[in-house]
Amino acid sequence: MFHITYAELLQLFEYSMTGAGKILLTQMTGIDCYFTSTEHTNSSGITYYDYALHSLVKDGTTIYQNGEWISDWASRTLTVATTNYVATTDREDRETHLHNPLVGWCETSRLITNDLVDNENAIRVLKAEAEANNGLLSIDTRPHFIVYTE
Repeated sequence: MFHITYAELLQLFEYSMTGAGKILLTQMTGIDCYFTSTEHTNSSGITYYDYALHSLVKDGTTIYQNGEWISDWASRTLTVATTNYVATTDREDRETHLHNPLVGWCETSRLITNDLVDNENAIRVLKAEAEANNGLLSIDTRPHFIVYTE
């Protein structure tokens, strides 16, 4: 589990749009991500895609649009839980040379815990949230998507 800023979350999204980071694309939920892709063929005849992230929308509020953060969203923080595989596996993308930022964050104060994300730890987190909020839990029932637009 990591404690990161929204600007750092954007780094995760950017990495997830690379060939090496595409595993993350299917792993992230909780925020709507709008992007486009352009197909290219390099001099060796290998087809690859450039992705352009256009906006991030959290709970119906646009927090990032066309390269600009809205208000103070870049410095706000959030907690990200991920599997051990996603948090510790790095593959440099051949086209962009981006690396999985989670791997580097494992050696910093951003890493809250490396406990496994399982039912037992989920219950522990929920109990702590309920204790901090007079027995109430925050449950987001709205669907969130990573949306490809043309």
